[in-house]
Amino acid sequence: MVGVGVVKQNNANQVVSIISSLGVPLLVACDVAKPPSFVRSIAAKFNVKVYSPSRNMSQESKHLMAKEILNHHIRDAYAAALKAYRKYSNRFRHINKKYPEKAEEYKRMVLEGLPVGKYD
Repeated sequence: MVGVGVVKQNNANQVVSIISSLGVPLLVACDVAKPPSFVRSIAAKFNVKVYSPSRNMSQESKHLMAKEILNHHIRDAYAAALKAYRKYSNRFRHINKKYPEKAEEYKRMVLEGLPVGKYD
């Protein structure tokens, strides 16, 4: 995996710097139903929403999603990102087929909670 690592939570600026060096996030995901303030602050710095599951992800489910990842911090982050991706994947496939020329713009709108394709 590219860009995988562990950073202590007490340095939001360092986390933002690392994320920024990889690109611009459209969503921040976490593995617990009530996102910690640190996660919310990272999302706020990028002005994006936080995806959180309806209930905390179990260690077993995270392990099944990413059994090849030994570091539990990285595994938890990967599992949260994968769960968020799965939530939106069908919608994104539909957008790719129906609106290929505007796919990236419309995916961003979906993540922001805006209506897509109504005005085409």
